[in-house]
Amino acid sequence: MTPAALPVLLVTEDHDLRDHITWLADPVPVLATTPQSLTDQQWHDAYLVLVGDRSATALAEQHPAHRDRVIVVGHDPDDAQVWERSDSLDASTVMVLPYDQATLRRRVLYAERGSDPTCTVAVLSGCGGAGGTLFATAVAMAARRAHHRVALMDADPVGRALQLLLEEVATHQAPDAFDGPGDEAAPLVCATRPVGVCGGIDPEDYLPVLHFLQADQDIVVVDAPRGPSDAAAALLEHSDLTLIVVPDTQRGIASAARVLDWVTGFASRTAIVVRRCTDEAPPPDKVANVLHTSLLGCIDTERADCDGEIVVRGSVADLADALVDDQFGLG
Repeated sequence: MTPAALPVLLVTEDHDLRDHITWLADPVPVLATTPQSLTDQQWHDAYLVLVGDRSATALAEQHPAHRDRVIVVGHDPDDAQVWERSDSLDASTVMVLPYDQATLRRRVLYAERGSDPTCTVAVLSGCGGAGGTLFATAVAMAARRAHHRVALMDADPVGRALQLLLEEVATHQAPDAFDGPGDEAAPLVCATRPVGVCGGIDPEDYLPVLHFLQADQDIVVVDAPRGPSDAAAALLEHSDLTLIVVPDTQRGIASAARVLDWVTGFASRTAIVVRRCTDEAPPPDKVANVLHTSLLGCIDTERADCDGEIVVRGSVADLADALVDDQFGLG
């Protein structure tokens, strides 16, 4: 990666926004200017361009050349017109402070290196046995099938379910699943303790391991701890999306509410995946409304005919594929 000559250009007439982003970006240098003072050279040379939402219209009237990596930064999540102003600039995305602060800082830090940040997804179980590890593995495998460099990080301090699950994945992986050299999937990088050692990666190693994986992969999936801790909070701050897998039982929903109470204090974006356990449970959208969060999708659980065993079929992989394809554009 080559460091960018001009990592970040900020175009705004809002002095408060200028000061806030300069503070947020430290130690990455930010060149701040106004729409009236902006030069074509500055617009062209910057790796990442941030435009204050109140200056987007004035900038669009100057008809700057189309370019990638333009983010409109706003303050008001209820201001629907910010999306219209971003469309006038053909901006890549809109970020609203303080909600997207952690994500914006990651974009700025990577801009100094001359690269875009890795997509990082943290998956938590809303309660014990919810299926967070299974869904994290499904997302990683979906990204692998889509021919992207992907890493799966074990940050669950309890048990060794991920290691055992990956053993099963390796055992049942069909050797002819990919037909030729052009269809060969990228290897799945797994950051775990060796099988036989209880627990995932030590909490003090969370961020060093995550940063190492983010440097070389397209997507990193973290099997994250659901218990509150400083180390777990740091993981969520460095993730683009935090997913909580929630069984639709009364116990599962109540437990997920407690997890969300602390998760939303650190995660820049959260959503839930509802695992259907019983036909009498409320619909997934009602579960999301109760928990005051977004619904990513639903996993249906079916009962097998043998000894009442619970098995999960189909929808786990389908939802993981949808996440990779639609949410992150990796498919």
